[in-house]
Amino acid sequence: FLDLQVSQANNRFLNELEDWLSQKAVFTASHETQNLELGEVALENLATISKNSLNNENEKVRISERLNELNLLLNRLTEKLDDEKNIKNSIDELNMNVKNIIENDKIHSNELINGISLELRALSKVIEKTYK
Repeated sequence: FLDLQVSQANNRFLNELEDWLSQKAVFTASHETQNLELGEVALENLATISKNSLNNENEKVRISERLNELNLLLNRLTEKLDDEKNIKNSIDELNMNVKNIIENDKIHSNELINGISLELRALSKVIEKTYK
């Protein structure tokens, strides 16, 4: 939007400059070749200025397009970085869950081992009593 306004203002300026220069250009009779040559030089200079201005405007448009492309790429990169951050957070959360599961399994396996040990002792006492 700003580029459009800048280019419109630039075009307006050049049009006003061209009008002003054309009003100020004094063309004399053909016998005064020096003044005529000065008018031609002014016109050539004006044409050069207009051409340079058009080239500058085209360059501004190209730069604006490049900036828009860069902005899109930066937005995509930001989205990907956010996705990676979310994935990392999910992985960290999974790791915590796995650690909790492992700790719970250790506790339960110790309880099971203690229970089995008690049962085996009780069974061995029963076996001892039956064979005595």
